[in-house]
Order: sequence, then structure tokens, then C-alpha cells
Amino acid sequence: MARQRRLPPGAHHPQQLMQQQPSMNHVPLISLQQNSLTPIPLTREMFFEAYGRGKWNLSVVPRPECLTGTTLLKAPEAYYEIRRLKCVESYDSLPHWNNNVRFNALLQKAKDMFGCKGASVSLVGSKFQTVKHEINLGFKKCARSISLDAHAVLSSRFFAMLDASTDWRTETSPLIIGPPDIRYYVGVPLLTPSKEAIGIFAIFDSFPRGKLQEETVTIMKQMAAEIMEYLDKPTYSNKQMKSNALDLTKGKKTNEAVDLILKQYGRATGADSGSSIVFETDGSGSAYMQNQSLRFSRFNAPLGDLIDLSVWSRLLSCRNSKLAAMTLCSHLMNSLGFDCVYIMNIRITELFIIESKYFPPINEIEIENYKCKNMLQGNGEENISMKIIAIQGMDGAGQNFSPNFHYKGLKSEFGVAYTSTDRLCRFHSGICMPFHKEPSKLVRKKKFSKQSQIGPDDPIELYHRSNGYLVACFNTNIKDHNMKEIGYGYNCASILRRLYLMNN
Repeated sequence: MARQRRLPPGAHHPQQLMQQQPSMNHVPLISLQQNSLTPIPLTREMFFEAYGRGKWNLSVVPRPECLTGTTLLKAPEAYYEIRRLKCVESYDSLPHWNNNVRFNALLQKAKDMFGCKGASVSLVGSKFQTVKHEINLGFKKCARSISLDAHAVLSSRFFAMLDASTDWRTETSPLIIGPPDIRYYVGVPLLTPSKEAIGIFAIFDSFPRGKLQEETVTIMKQMAAEIMEYLDKPTYSNKQMKSNALDLTKGKKTNEAVDLILKQYGRATGADSGSSIVFETDGSGSAYMQNQSLRFSRFNAPLGDLIDLSVWSRLLSCRNSKLAAMTLCSHLMNSLGFDCVYIMNIRITELFIIESKYFPPINEIEIENYKCKNMLQGNGEENISMKIIAIQGMDGAGQNFSPNFHYKGLKSEFGVAYTSTDRLCRFHSGICMPFHKEPSKLVRKKKFSKQSQIGPDDPIELYHRSNGYLVACFNTNIKDHNMKEIGYGYNCASILRRLYLMNN
């Protein structure tokens, strides 16, 4: 009979250890007890995203540490740039711009009223500022990289520089150190009915000013509104449009009109889901089927010095958002040396109560526009829903993704960095960054009705709903990631946001 080997006191047989050791799917991904969570500092890429949101008044912006030494700042794209550019395109070729008498009179009036050197009306496109009308500006087109109007379309309400030669964003701009020698500048946005800033109505002078008069902005906003009201008017009456339509159906005029459309746009091959006519210029489709091998991107390529265009191209070529997210996760693993990367959608619902008199008679409101936030009182725990969009480096099925950790990631300003020496977890360092947040809303639990018998002091219940996307990158060992790596990862994730996760 074989002699059984005795084990030292307290020791376990290997087979027992195997039975007691939890499977890898049940090992916590991160330590919930022995961890350190620190805020991720502002990177250059994060600053540009925040700058382009249109939430700040950008007249005075302190130079962040990540842009130390900058003396000329190229204005980034708007956060919702694709949507904005569609509006710019729809206004760019309006025949209204040919009314030189009207626009010259308006600009001369502004010049005289505010005692300035000149004034201008411009549209800000993807690469250029196109000056529609100007007095003493001296150019009809300007690169967006040096345009003051490009900053102004990103600013809330207005954009003013009392002395552009002393502002870190423009002190070495050719528009400031050379003709037209701008020092004092005030621009107000030209807003479409959907509140998209397509361009700027501006005044400027070659001498700095000590202060901005409040009535200057008020009057300029009224003049900008008048410009947009004029641009939004139809150029023909309904009677004229019907007459023109009848003329196009007669003989030679019909052929001439068709030939013109074919020359400019190609042949109509179908309609998209929005009932817009789709035209095709290469002649390979039919009247009922588009050429599937011909693919035109509906996205304008972003500014190349702020975005890795090779990543943009790779994600743009993906068939859908899930494949693009998987491609992004793989790219970040390979380029930045992470052991696991995933993209997560997280939704948070929190219940609050507030007296009825502090909430408007509507069913929901964006919390950024709500002036009584400090009156809200918590009324229960938050409900957190998480969905993995894509993951690389491990199987996401059955894994324990900590709701509390990802809640902190979404609620943070720029993200959190994680480190832990806990041996009973899989990952010991990493970063978690929110790269797209939908506007948070307060929603009545019970819908508002004019028949509701609610007194001003009666409490009402509100849901605070937050929704966003996180990119989480982890290592099995403790590893520090510098600002350049963090910024690059964030920027790549923002490409996914622009192409697939936004309502463009």
C-alpha cells in the first residue's frame, strides 16, 4: 500500500487549492477596498473638447498648464461640428447675400454707432472663414486656424477681446501683428432657428478698449437676429414659385432645367430615410438602386493637427458602431500597451424631491439650464445600468464590472486614474474616462398636467437621468501613464464619439 505523504500543519493539498481558487471570471477586475482613485488632470485634448462645447463664454480664458507657451491657439471644432457644418452649408449660397445695399448699410451703421474701424459678417466653414460682407477688414477669406470668428462661434452669447495683442490665444496672430491690426474685437453668433452658430457679426478696431459696454452686446445681438431673420425669409413668394414650376414643365425649359441638375448633381437614384433625394454622379446606378460600391462620407475630415487622421480613417471604414468600438479598443491596447480596454455605456437614474414652486410647469429640463439645483434633495439610491459596447483583452461575459467605480468615472470631470496593490484582483492600474456625455435631465416622475392639484409647497419627485460613454484601460501590473498617452487615448475615443455616438 502506497504511503501517503503528510503535509505541514496549515498547508493544503494542491488539489484542494485548485478547488478553493475562484475561477478567473469571478476574480474582481479591480479592488474595491484597497485602491487609490485620483482625478485625471486636464490634457490638451480634453481642453479642446471642453472649449468647443459652446457652454462657456470664451472672452477671457486662463491659459491651462497643458498649453504653457502657446501664443496662437487654433480654435478647435465645435463639439457638434458635423451638425453645425450642415447648417453652414445650407446658408452659404443663399441669394440674400447679394443684397449689397442692405448689408453695407448695416455694417456702416454698426461702425458709426460703436466708433470702430470696421465691421463684418462671416460664415465659419470646416477650413475657412468666408467673409460675406465687410468694411475695412481687407479680405474675403481667412484660414480658420487664425480666425477670431472661429473662436466666437464656440463662445456662449458673445466673444470679446479688449486687447487681442495681450491674449495668449492671439498675441502672435497675423491678424493682430499685421493688417487689419485688430486689437479690440466683439463678435456675436449668427444663430439658426435650431441654435446652431453658423457665423459671426463682428466689429473691430486697431486700438484697445478699457471695458466692454453692456449695451454693445445687446444691440449687436439684435442686429445679428435681424440678419438671420432676413436670411430665413424665402426669396420668392408662393405665387412666383408656382409660376416657375409651371414654366419648367413646358418644352425646352424642362430639358434645360434637367440638364442643369444632371450637370451639377448627377442623376436622382433614390431617397434616404429623411425623404431627401439622393443624387449620384458616376452613372453606375439605376433609377431605383444606388451604386453600393460608391460610398460618400457624410463627415468632414477633422482638423489634422488635433486628431490622428489614420485612426479617423480606420473607424470611418467600419460597418457599424460596434465594429468601430472593437477596432478602437484593439488600437489602444496595441499603441499604448494596455492589457485590457473596453467601451461602456452607462446610464444613471437618481430620485430627488423638491417643492413644486421651484420647478417649472414642464415635464423635463436639462439640469444645466435649471437654476434651483441647490434646492434638490436626494430621495433614494441611484440606479446604475451598464452595457459593454466592445472589449479587448478578455471576455466580458460574467465579469464583475463595479457600478460604483464606473459611476465615479462618469461623474468626474475628466476621468479617474486607478491603482491598487491588492493581490486578489485582476488589474492593478488603469484609467477610466468619460468621452461623451449626453445632457443630464431632470424628469418629473409623474407627468405634469394643468389639472393636477399641486400646491406650490407640495413636494414633487424628479428623476435625474445621466447617460454617457466611458473608455476604460487597465494593466495587470502597476503602470503610470503620462499626459501624452492619456490625451491620445481620450482623443481616439472622441473620434468614435463624433462618427457613431452622436445625433449629428
